This record gives sequence, structure tokens and C-alpha cells, in this order.
Amino acid sequence: LKIYRRLAKTSPDTYLPGVADALNSLGILYTNQNQLAEARQAYEEALKILGQLADQDPEAFAVAAAGTLINLGNLDFAQNRMNEARTNYALALETHRTLASRNPEAYLPDVARSLDNLANLDHHENRLEEGRMLYEEALRIWRQLVDRDPEAYSPQLALTLSNLGVLDYDQNQMHAALQAYEEALMIRRQLAKKNPDPYLSDVAATLNNLGNLHWNQNRMPEAIESFEEALKAYRQLAKENPQAHLPDVAMALNNLALLRQDLRQTDKARQAGEDSLKIRRELAGQNPEVYLPDLAVSLRSLGTIYTAENRTKDARDALEEALTWIYHDCVEQRSGESV
Repeated sequence: LKIYRRLAKTSPDTYLPGVADALNSLGILYTNQNQLAEARQAYEEALKILGQLADQDPEAFAVAAAGTLINLGNLDFAQNRMNEARTNYALALETHRTLASRNPEAYLPDVARSLDNLANLDHHENRLEEGRMLYEEALRIWRQLVDRDPEAYSPQLALTLSNLGVLDYDQNQMHAALQAYEEALMIRRQLAKKNPDPYLSDVAATLNNLGNLHWNQNRMPEAIESFEEALKAYRQLAKENPQAHLPDVAMALNNLALLRQDLRQTDKARQAGEDSLKIRRELAGQNPEVYLPDLAVSLRSLGTIYTAENRTKDARDALEEALTWIYHDCVEQRSGESV
């Protein structure tokens, strides 16, 4: 960035695009390091430069500007600045639609990604019908693109199916959710067979969603099967990368603990719950800010299991500790405010 800035002083037409590109890359790095104010400053400067350059090559700089708008929208989303996120995502979508109207082969994937971004935002804000329309439009585009190049676009088709399945679930449209999850799972299994490293975690996440749906529909054998297969996948992933996937192992164990408790399989429920708690204690010891809420969840689950076993003291200890960490988390989130 420093070099590009110096070069752009004497030859702006040639080197300002490099300044904008470096700023955008730096913004992504700042975001990943949770330096969000610096990331915002980088993205906003990049956008300003790209606007100045648009007269030279409108299409090229429109593509770059739309990408930066999406990055800025993602940052807005992370900071709960939802109105700004919506504005930035909508501008990116408008740009991608314009580009795709002239060159669909090149820009339809960008339209679908922008639709997914806006749909995720609508879902988050409980604008479910608006989100559904956007997901369904994106889904039509991804299916069209998969027919053309399945290897390139199947992962994104599966992601949109999974997101639509979650929205269906939230609207209590269980048959539609089941269909979406099962198609996403089928695609992700095929991808994981060829390349397990990036796709096995997607298989496990879809199995977890399916397990919750089966449980909701009182299909307990199918729910156990889905949760156990998800747990097996997460354990496999955690062997290679424990930092990334031990939280998933703990989550899957906690789900199994609650489900088995629901089935009055108390011994198995307790074992799964205690295994989940052990992992989450270790994680919370390393990074309390991130993992204390999960620790409280496992403690609460175990409290329920101990209560069913008439282990009153153990249940009280677990639930009181859970309350301690929930209270601690509330205070941290409301720092500077009397609680």
C-alpha cells in the first residue's frame, strides 16, 4: 500500500487501482484480526478511489466496487449495523444485476452471491418472506450454473439449500426443510468423498440440522443417527484441527445428551453431557470471552440430567455454576452499566 500510494502520486491512472486493491485486501486482514475500525477505514477509502476511477473503465471498477461493498456489508453485519449492511448489499446486488444483464456468463454467480447476502440479512432480521424470495431466486441461478459447471457451483448450491432449509424450519415448514436439508446433504456427501478436508464439516453441519428437524418431528431413531454421524465427522476433523473443531464436537455431544435425556437414556445422556462439559471447560479456560456461554449451556444440560437422576446436589451445583457464567457474560456485554 505504501509503495502504491507513492507511485500513484506521479501516475494516478496507472497506480490508483493498486491502492484500492491493497486497501481492500488490508480491510479483509483487519476484519480477520478483529480490528474493525481500521477495516472500515480501509474499505471506505477503497470505495472512494474506485468511484473516482469509474470513468476510466466502468465495468472493471464496478466489479471491484461491488466486491468492496460486500466486504463492508459483512463488516456492518458483524457490528450489528443492519441498515448500513442492507444498503451496501443492495448496492452490490444492483451493480451485479446490471453487469449480468450485459454479460450473464461472467456475472450471474455474483448476482446469486449478492442475493444470498441479502437473504441472510433478511433472515437475521426475521423478514422471512423477503428472505425466502431472495433465497429462491439465488437457488434458481445456482441450479442453472450447476448444470453448466457442477464442480464449480455445487458447493454454493448446497449452501443456499441449507440456508433455505433453516428458514423453512423457522417458519415451521418441516417438509420443505427436510427436502432442502436432504438435497444439501446429498451434494455435500459427494463433495466430501472427493475432497473431505473442506467439505466434511459441511456434511456434519447439515447432519446436525437434520437431527434437530427429526427431533422436532419426534423421529427419534433418525435424530440419533444424524447426531451420531455428525459427532463422528466432527471428531475426525478435530483430530486434524482441534482448535477449529473441538467446539463442534462439544456442541454435537450436548445435542446427543439432551436427545438421550428426552428418551430417558440417562446413562448415555450423562456421559455425553459430561464429555461436552469437559471440552468446554478446557476451551473456556483458553478463551473465556468466546466459550463461557457454551460452558453455561453444557452445565445447564447436565443440571437437567442430574435432576432426572435425583442427584439433587450435583444438579444444583451445575445449575448454579451455569448461572454464574451467564451472569458474568451479561456483565461483560454491558460493561460500564449497572447490573
